[in-house]
This record gives sequence, structure tokens and C-alpha cells, in this order.
Amino acid sequence: MENRKGPRMPPKMEAADPHLKKLKTAIAFHQQGKLSEAKQLYEEILSKTQNHFDALHLSAIIAFQSDKYAEAEQLFIEAATLHSNFAPLYLNFGLLRSNQKRYHESYKCFEKAIQIKPDYDEAFMQRGLVLQHLQKDEEAISSFEQVIFIKPENSDAYFHRASSLMQKNRIDESISSYEIAILLTPKTLGYYKKYGFDFQKRYLFDRAIEIYDRAILQQVCDRILYYNRGRALQDLNRIDEALKNYDEAISHDPTDSASYYSRAIALNALGRVEEALQSYDTAIHNDASFFEAYLNRGVIEKELRLFKEALSSFGDAILLKPDDASAFNNRGSILLELRQYDAAISDLNRAIRINPEYGEAYNNRGNVFKDLGFFTEALADYKAAKELKVNYVGAWSNYLFTMNYIDQIDEHVRIEEARKFGEVLTLLVREKIDLRRPYHSKPLLRIGFVSADFMNHPVGYFLKSLLLEATKLHLELIAYSNNPYEDDLTNEFQMHFHKFRKIFDLNDSNAANLILSDEIDILIDMAGHTSGNRLTLFVLKPAPVQVSWLGYFATTGVAEIDYILGDKYVTPTYEEHQFTERIKRLPETYFCFTPPSILTEIEELPALRNGYVTFGCFNNFSKVNEAVVAVWAEILGAVEKSRLFLKAAQFKDHNFVEKTKNQFHHFGVLPEQLCFEGPTNRTAYFNAYNKIDIALDPFPYPGGTTSVEGLWMGVPVITKKGNRFISHNGETIAHNCGQQDWIANDNKEYIEKAVRFSSDLQGLANLRSGLRAQVLASPLFDAKRFARNFEKVMFEIWEEYKIAQQKC
Repeated sequence: MENRKGPRMPPKMEAADPHLKKLKTAIAFHQQGKLSEAKQLYEEILSKTQNHFDALHLSAIIAFQSDKYAEAEQLFIEAATLHSNFAPLYLNFGLLRSNQKRYHESYKCFEKAIQIKPDYDEAFMQRGLVLQHLQKDEEAISSFEQVIFIKPENSDAYFHRASSLMQKNRIDESISSYEIAILLTPKTLGYYKKYGFDFQKRYLFDRAIEIYDRAILQQVCDRILYYNRGRALQDLNRIDEALKNYDEAISHDPTDSASYYSRAIALNALGRVEEALQSYDTAIHNDASFFEAYLNRGVIEKELRLFKEALSSFGDAILLKPDDASAFNNRGSILLELRQYDAAISDLNRAIRINPEYGEAYNNRGNVFKDLGFFTEALADYKAAKELKVNYVGAWSNYLFTMNYIDQIDEHVRIEEARKFGEVLTLLVREKIDLRRPYHSKPLLRIGFVSADFMNHPVGYFLKSLLLEATKLHLELIAYSNNPYEDDLTNEFQMHFHKFRKIFDLNDSNAANLILSDEIDILIDMAGHTSGNRLTLFVLKPAPVQVSWLGYFATTGVAEIDYILGDKYVTPTYEEHQFTERIKRLPETYFCFTPPSILTEIEELPALRNGYVTFGCFNNFSKVNEAVVAVWAEILGAVEKSRLFLKAAQFKDHNFVEKTKNQFHHFGVLPEQLCFEGPTNRTAYFNAYNKIDIALDPFPYPGGTTSVEGLWMGVPVITKKGNRFISHNGETIAHNCGQQDWIANDNKEYIEKAVRFSSDLQGLANLRSGLRAQVLASPLFDAKRFARNFEKVMFEIWEEYKIAQQKC
């Protein structure tokens, strides 16, 4: 129920007034809403009797009603000088000042009216409303109680009293007051809306819905009531019901942009993203200045990888609110995806200038710096992000992930930082799932895989080989996908898994209960600290045994993850102290690749037709640090006429190409010795291997997928021995495909091997012609062999769990 903001019109009127007849006519016009006619008669009276109180007072009211506030104020002042003890004048003067939000001055006017007329219920009412605006609810309650004392049937007084009581958390008294208001005037829509919304603001959503339902039964409902009911239902995660309420609100008002906006949020939560986008479009059509609709539409477009459309949405949002940090942050993250690094940094810098405590912007700028190879700057930004927002799991993960690129960080620092992350996560996720279900013997061990990468992604390429053999195993494999994006490989996965669950739209608690209901024995994290991870889910411990495998190459630091899968090369016994998890080693290799579906022919050795050796690296170029550039530059200097072919997503950006040329030029490499290529489709990517003779592995973060794919394309890889899981990756690949001689112990040996191997072109040509067959026969591609080894390790882990349970 809103405050009635119009003035009151009781005239003083004296019987001896010579203008009484004209005054009565003017008042009749005034009451009929014929303001110009009334005003003309008041002015005629004032032209003859300048100090006519009623004409001045009522002229002030007309000025007030016509929004001529300055004129109204002057007339009220003049009238007050004639009669300082007329209570309705001060009531009207107070209403004028309330409309101007001059609450302290209006309060004085209402106080004056009450002094003149102590039983003036309307003045007490208005004083109470002003006190609410001034957030003096105790005094407001007293004022409304005075109204009730004077006029017990005044439902508005009970209604406003209830609102102030709710503000003071006197809930039971507030409920009683609301109920009396409704009892006195049962079909007043405003009462129900405010009553319900007061509960809604206090997160008492069920109580709010009960009130809204009563209004609907009384058939007193409108767009706002259905809209608020929808919001309450959505907060209770009753999304389908919320959607129906938004639709009902829209049926009351098809131009209502707010309901379309909330409807879009509900549709998105239900995974109906195309409909959500349409609903955002309608909200924007109805209200072209709806900033949040542009922003949310852009977020969905970003998730769908519709980057051009997302840029447009965020650009529109920025035009509406050029000082909003979130729009610049979001656009900056898209520009990073598009490898427009300078523009991305510019937007993210702007977001941070607008809001220096915006953790997400620091995190995204850290991602740009990481891509550019500026790891010190990246770590500083991730650190700032996680300090600004203690529970910022994404920034913590990025911080730990980026440490893998830097050799100079002490191993004790790495493990300690990972442990700190695990402790933060455990404190953040206090709830634990009850796993006291009795162990029962069953022929199939049920394994769950949690990943955002069930698609054309390195994790997908390595996992597929295991899935193709799944039907021959005593394992039941269930996927938990944390990514709304799907492609052709996702469709294949859905056919090969026993169940394919989508958890990207589930919170951790709901996802954990889903996993629990599936009775998963061993739950495998396939992301670690990479993008799209759900480590917070693993802290809930929804499975008896939890394992880290394939997607990450270091400790997670999460105490609730029991094992990490490795092999004797990537996880040697003397490095076990680097993990919070127990190490379980597969017999040969900890991963197995799937032969690419694109059957690209291996051409002759490029050096034979070019007359010079071409070295190459197709890794993410952020792996290539200054020490790597120095070693590669020395190789180019030592091998006459040699070239270096670099292919990576970063080279889509012309500025990055120039930066890289300058980086190599510092070590004496001429621009013509370098060839750059940006991202391409998978067919062109494989064909690019036909342009290089020898692949050079970066360090300390060597290749994985690129190395295996290069070997499959007949290109041998020179790699360097490492000192931790990630830096051993090249070693396990080389050992498992019979290329041990291509592992260098140090930089000097790395250069010597490059020079030696490149000097024997016939030997390289012979190796190239037989390398695909060699690696396909190796453990790196032998899916049957790997699947048996994987199954054996899973049952070993389960037996260890059973033994541990028996001891408890």
C-alpha cells in the first residue's frame, strides 16, 4: 500500500466571507479535478482580497498538484502567516516536502499539525511514513499506533506498522499487524505484495509464497505479485514453477521487461539456452536501456562460444554504463578468447580502475599475462584476486596451475601452496556427504569421471581409447560433464559411457547427491586446477575413493582426493613428497592416445625437398620461456640454414608475432628463420606436421598431445629430462614409444642432440617413414593393453579401500 501523496482539501471557510459562494464553486471544480477553472476562481478572489487564507491555501494545493513545487511552497508560507494554527495547512505543507524527499522538514510540518490538533490521525500517519524514510522505525511504530488508537478501523495504520515491525525483526508482531490489516480490508493487493515481499527479503521464501497464494485465492493479483512469486520460487530452486509465474506476469503485461529478464535466467538454469537468449532479446526490445539483460545475454553467448555476438552484447552494455566494471571484465575475457591481447588488457585495466577490488578482473588479466608468457605478472594478479576474495577457487587454481610454467619455484613452495588451497577448500565446503553405506560385492566396479572436456580436447582424445574398450572391462563407467558445450566427440562419449550425466547447472551439493545416488565406487577428477574443474565437489567426498588422473600434472592439494595416477617415469618414487595424494602407478604409461580420425598421409622428409632442416613446436606458446628461446636460438645458429616453424593460438595476434620475433632476435635469430601459424582446423593442423623435420619440446612444461600427434605424423621429438610430474611428460612419451635416445639430460645435451639428429637426413627420413607404425604398436596407442592395466589398478585401489575399511 503506497503513501497517498496528494494534498488534503479541507477549507477553513468562514460564514462572513463575502467570497463564500465563489469559493464553494471553486472548491467544487477543484474536487472534480477541473484545476484550471478552480485556479481562475481562486485568483479572482485573491485579486479582490489579497490575504484570503482559503484562496491562498487552496491555490498552494493546486500548484502542488501541478508539480509547481516552488510556487506551492511560497503560497503555503504566505497562508501560514495568516493562520498559524490551521492543522490541515501544515499537513499539506508536510506532504509537499515529503514529495520533494525533504523528510526532516516535512517531519516538522506534521509535528506542528499534531500540536495544533492532537487527535489528527492523518498527521500521525504521515509522520510515521516520514519516520520510515528516515529509518526511525521504533518512532514510526509509535506514530502508527497513535493512528490506531484514534481510528481503530484504519487498516493502513496496521499495514505500515507491520512493515516497521518487520524492519525491527519483531516478526510475530509484524505478522499479527499484517493480518489485522488484511482482515479489515481483505482485497487490498498492496497489503499482500508488501507482506510477502517482507518475508522474501529475509530469505523466508516459503512464507512469502504462502502470502502470494492467499492473494491469488482472493483474486487480488497483478504482474508484480506473480513476478515476486516467481523470484521466490526460483530462490527455492523450483525453476519450472518460477517459469510459470513469469509467464503469468507477462500475460498481465506483455511489455514487462523485468519478467522476461527473470524468465531468461530461469530458462538458462533449465538448460534451455536458446529460449533464454530469446527472452533476453524480448526484455531488451521492451526496454532498450536494460543493462543487466545485455550483460547476461553476453555471458550465455560466451558460454556457447558465440564470441562475436557476446562482444556485441557487452559493447551495448558498456554504452549504457561506461563506468560499470563487470561489462569491461566480461568483454576483456572474450577478447582473450579471440587472442586480441592488447585490447583484452585495455578492457581489464579499465575494469580494475573502475573497481580496484574486482577480483574477477585481476583473475582474467592474469589469464592474459599467462597466455603471453608473463608468469610473474600473472601470479601477482591471481594472488591479488584470491586475496580480494578468499573463496575465489578459480583464482587459486589458476595460481597453482601457472606455477607449473616456472622452473625457479622451489618444490616445497609448490606443495605448501597446494596444501593451503586444500585447507581453504575444506573450510569453504563444510558439508560432507554421509557415505556410511555397507560394502557389497558386485561384479562391476563403478567408476565416475568428472570433467569439462568430454569433447574435442586433449583429455577427450586420451580418454576415448579407454572408452572404446570399456565393454570388455569389469568396470561400469559414468560421466559427469561440467560443460554445456558439446561437439561430435561429446556425442560419441554419450554412446560409450554407461550413463552420461550433466552437472554444469548443478551446485556442488546437488551434484554430490547425484553421484552418491549412482553408487560410484571410485570418482576420478580429470581437471585438477585447469579450467572447468569441480574440486569443490570432490571436497564433499561423494565417493568412497577419489582419484586425480589425466587432466592435470601435479598435486591438487585437496586432502579428499586419495590417489593420483602416474607411471614410473612421471611419478618416480623419489618425488612422492611432491603430492598430497598417494601415487598409484600404471605399469607402462599413465595415458593412452586414440588414433586421430583424420587420416593424414605422412609426406617425405621436408629437409630433402627444402635443402634445410625445419624444427617445429606446436605447443601453447606460453610454455616457451626465455631459457627455451635461448636454447632454440643456439640450435638455429648451429644448424646451417635451419628454420623454426611455430604454430599456436597466440600467433593469431599480429602484435604477438612481432613480440616473438623480437624475443628471438635478441638471441641472434633473424626474422626469415622463423615461420608462424595461428590456430587452424584439425586437418590443417595435422598437415602442418608435414612441414617440419624435428619437433622441439619446451621445458619445464613439455608437450603431451602435440608430442604424441607429432610422433603419429612421423615427427620425432627432442625432449628434456624434468624434475616433477609435468616436466617428465616428454620422458614417458619417449620411453613408451622407443625413443629414449631423444631425451636430453640438460640444455647442452638438448642442443647436441638437435645438431646430431639434424645432420643425418637419411636417418631422419627412415625414422619418419616407420614412426607411425612404431608408435601405433607402442603402449601409447595400445588401447586394449592400457584398458587392462587401468582396470587392474582400479581394482587394486578398491581392494586397498576395503582393507582400510576392515581395519576401522
